[in-house]
Amino acid sequence: MGDINDMITNIAKGDLAKAHADFEDVLGGKIADRLDQHRAYVANSIFNGVEYEEEDPELAELEDVLDDLDSDDEDDYEGEYDDDVTYDDDNDYEEES
Repeated sequence: MGDINDMITNIAKGDLAKAHADFEDVLGGKIADRLDQHRAYVANSIFNGVEYEEEDPELAELEDVLDDLDSDDEDDYEGEYDDDVTYDDDNDYEEES
């Protein structure tokens, strides 16, 4: 499993395939740790009746990032084309005079 130092070293060497794998390992580890924390939070609230008054800010931030990633998958240009601009097959555009 790669770490951040390995990722940076591979980027510096230009080995982006290994850097990508290191990035996925680091990110996967962080997500797994966070999910374990959240599982403990949920189990504690269900089985021990512990109620938390405020939402974990790190979890809220993670959810916001995931929501942003989901919204990036949608077609950003749907219904947003200008009338005075024409688009070709490659989505290149030219202003009409």
